[in-house]
Amino acid sequence: RERVCIMAGMYRRGSIVRVKMHNFLTYTDAEVFPGAKLNIVVGPNGTGKSSIVCAICLCLGGSHKSLQRAEKYADFVKKGKTEGFVEIELYQAAEDHSNMTVKMTINTNGASNWEIDGYHESKKKVADRMKELDIQVDNLCCFLAQDRVVQFASLDSIRLLQETEKAFKIEHYENHMRLVTQKKNEKRLTKETEKNDKILSTKEAEKQGLEEDVKRMRERDSMKEKIGILKKKKLWLEYKQLKDSAKVIKARWQAAQDEERKLREAQKPLRQQVAKAKIRFETARDNAAKVARTVRGVTSQWSNITGHLDNLENKVEEAYEDIESFRKNAENVERSRAKKEEEIKNFRIELSEINMEEFEEQRRKLWEKKQLLTRERSRINKSKASLNRHIQNLRVDIQRRQKAISQIPDQKMLRLQRAGRHEEEIFKWVNSHRNEFKGEVYGPIFNEIKVKSNLAAMYLENSVNQKNLKLYVTTNREDWGILDKKLSREINKKVDVYCVTKMEDNARRDLDLTEFRDKGVSWLDESIEGHPVVLQALRNVGNIHNIAVTDRYLDSAHDIIKKTKNGPGLRTLLNVKERISVKFSYYSGDCSIAENGLRNPSLLGNEDGGVDRDLLERELEERNEKFAEYMEKMNEVELKCKELDEPLNDVIMKIKAMKGQEIKVKKLKRAIRTAEEELQDLQATTDIEASISQKEKQILRMNRQRLATSSKLLETAKKMNKLSHQENTTVLEQAQARSKYDYVKVNIQQCDSDLKIKVQEAKEAAQEYKQAKRDQDQAKAKAQRAAPLRQYKDKFIEEWVPEDLEEIEHMIDNLQLRLENISKDDSIFARYESLEKEIKGLKRKGDQQKEELEKARAEIEEKKMKWLPNIKLMANRISKAYSKHFRDMGCDGKIEVKEDEDFEKYGLEIWVRFRRGAALQKLDKHTQSGGERSVSTMLYLLCLQEVTGTPFRVVDEINQGMDSKNERMIFNRIVASCAMLPSKDDNKEMSKLSPQYFLVTPKLLPNLEYPENADISVLCVYNGIGMLPHDQWNMKCVSEQR
Repeated sequence: RERVCIMAGMYRRGSIVRVKMHNFLTYTDAEVFPGAKLNIVVGPNGTGKSSIVCAICLCLGGSHKSLQRAEKYADFVKKGKTEGFVEIELYQAAEDHSNMTVKMTINTNGASNWEIDGYHESKKKVADRMKELDIQVDNLCCFLAQDRVVQFASLDSIRLLQETEKAFKIEHYENHMRLVTQKKNEKRLTKETEKNDKILSTKEAEKQGLEEDVKRMRERDSMKEKIGILKKKKLWLEYKQLKDSAKVIKARWQAAQDEERKLREAQKPLRQQVAKAKIRFETARDNAAKVARTVRGVTSQWSNITGHLDNLENKVEEAYEDIESFRKNAENVERSRAKKEEEIKNFRIELSEINMEEFEEQRRKLWEKKQLLTRERSRINKSKASLNRHIQNLRVDIQRRQKAISQIPDQKMLRLQRAGRHEEEIFKWVNSHRNEFKGEVYGPIFNEIKVKSNLAAMYLENSVNQKNLKLYVTTNREDWGILDKKLSREINKKVDVYCVTKMEDNARRDLDLTEFRDKGVSWLDESIEGHPVVLQALRNVGNIHNIAVTDRYLDSAHDIIKKTKNGPGLRTLLNVKERISVKFSYYSGDCSIAENGLRNPSLLGNEDGGVDRDLLERELEERNEKFAEYMEKMNEVELKCKELDEPLNDVIMKIKAMKGQEIKVKKLKRAIRTAEEELQDLQATTDIEASISQKEKQILRMNRQRLATSSKLLETAKKMNKLSHQENTTVLEQAQARSKYDYVKVNIQQCDSDLKIKVQEAKEAAQEYKQAKRDQDQAKAKAQRAAPLRQYKDKFIEEWVPEDLEEIEHMIDNLQLRLENISKDDSIFARYESLEKEIKGLKRKGDQQKEELEKARAEIEEKKMKWLPNIKLMANRISKAYSKHFRDMGCDGKIEVKEDEDFEKYGLEIWVRFRRGAALQKLDKHTQSGGERSVSTMLYLLCLQEVTGTPFRVVDEINQGMDSKNERMIFNRIVASCAMLPSKDDNKEMSKLSPQYFLVTPKLLPNLEYPENADISVLCVYNGIGMLPHDQWNMKCVSEQR
């Protein structure tokens, strides 16, 4: 802190004066105070140098993806902790030019938040504030993290220009991108304009070719128009003709009406006579009908009386027949009574022969035996029903599990689908050509193995690369050649093949895991099942027999990792969600422990969707065994039922036999009872003589009724004679009236015939007039609709239009004939009009496009004149510094702007020459060596130091590819460019001060030069287990001890 205060005047605005880390990556608590100029961060690999770089990048709004070290912010929290933070103090970065503090807090739940001077701000607000200060932690030219060095070295000239623009002045980059966008727009407009012009010329040519046809079509349209006018004129002439015809018909109709009226007056007296004769006839007819109804009533009465008399005679005859029957039945009753008495006697004798007491006792015993057997059968039935329920439940359970197993998808096909169509085609080809191989062919490996869990699948895919998992395995070297050649020739596919020529009975382990087994540690190959040949191939290519894994997360995983090179413990352990590996320094033997996350499996995941197929199969086997056990018990119960059914059926048959005997007894008793009742009825029969006497009295009474009915019949006969005379008189009167009425009626019929003719004539004339009037109205309406007179009046009186209907028809025929000679094609005219519209639209569109294109080109030229000089100026400044650095080395170098018509292809090219006499060559990975590219890249970054306005710059391990000579030279250049303090006479402004520089490296060469007037801060990082906390260090004591 004292040094920060002393060097305060040497810091650029926005430089870092303090970095504090808490529970961040490898640090529990650490605080760093960088110098104003060159800051060298040095320490062994894995001690936390790059953690400081990560802290600066993330806290100042950089993307965690740009660091390429973790997938999410939570991964930057120290292992075993739930939350951490980074706090950075920036020099005079606040609006009042006081120091600004930016703090980033992250936790393992994935939450992250930022604060500026104690106030919560969004990440975007932090990024915007850093942009104002020209801090660019995502720019490779300003912030080159360890894992991005290779990315920077591979930048092409286009990307290099863009990154340099960002570092030099962000406005230049933004103007460049605007020019790129506008150039794309200009290209689009140019293409659209050319396309529009091409379409326009095509349309105009097509239109010119149609003009002659259109002329003929217009002449045809003129003829059609004339025909239309003539047809319309014809309609009005037809209407006039119909109107004249209607007047003639109307006069004829009126004359017919007058004649009809005169004839009706002449026939009036005769019609009156007919009416009187008709009245007399109808009166006589009504009287005759009345007398006839009276006659029909008397006739009906005569019929009723005669019917009643016939009925009485029949009843008298029946009574005589009954008397005769009674005398015959008296003899039959005596015989029936004797027969019934004999039947009753026989029934009682048959009933007395049956012993009822013995019968009842035998029946009771049989019923008791039946109840006993029935209860036993019921008990067995209950047991059978219970077994049946168990069997049904088991059958349903078995079917459900069989269905579940059948619905589990084919793991091999799923894995092949995940691997891609390429692998599917190879697999199908190998399967169809297996008979062509000398030995067995297995593969791909991922389809021949079975992992015991999803965790084991993740371990395997993180330990063996997918290329090896897709290997095909053979046991014969000839098959290797067959696979490679035939696949390439027949289906144009390449396949990797591994040949197993030697099998090992026991895998050779690097370590005995006995002491770690209780913690759930095992070898990876123990979690994999498959054919021995496939497993041997997997051990050979993936060393899975020497990869230790856990079956649960171990918090104490670090305790079983090696601490010394030759000490006990594991070098690598896969611990559920992380891979822990230890490396030992080649020089010092010191260890560094790396922890990396594990990716989820993509080929060998749980294809059953969480369903354990083995568990289902075991459960299915258990239920099948239980089902067999229950079926055996059911067979035993069925056997017992059969043994019990035989005596039970015997008892039931005996009971049925006794039931027949019982029914017989009941029938005998019922027969005796019925016979006794019939005997009583016969004894109670009425005396025959009394019945005969009663019938004779009935005969006497009916004869008296016959006499009275005969008297009534005589009176009715007299009445009928009187009415018959009266009926004859009325019929005669009706005949006379009818004769007179028919006479006058004949006379009037002739008159009606004459009148009917006149009426018909008048009616026909009226109908004819109505039709003529209707035709006239329709013709007028038709003409009015087709050609309103006001509209066409002037056209109808033109000189060429005839006034005669025949002449019009003749002219229409002539025009129609000429019209038929010109072929009809409405599409030609429609196409011509469409082309006119399209050409007009295309011309308008082309004018607009050309105007837009000219405007776009003018804007591009204007912006280019503002942008390109600045870029060339920037490149010249960098090139001067770059050339100077190379001349001091005895080499040559320069920076050039690569121009192009397309702003997207503008680039910045680095040209270098490391050997005398050689020509300048463009820097690329094919021409220069790795060390030469590193020197060239580092010098380019140093040149940016002098021209950019960024407050600080970071370079992490750029010197790893250099030899000692180049590394020493580059270090001296860095010191000269970044660390030298201005003299008292310089009086440099704050904006002209060189930016702060962070050089991160695992080592420094001995005997480097550190000038006295240079501001160099060295941060020695040696973070690790057992180190003294930073706040307990006493640098004074350390210096004294040295």
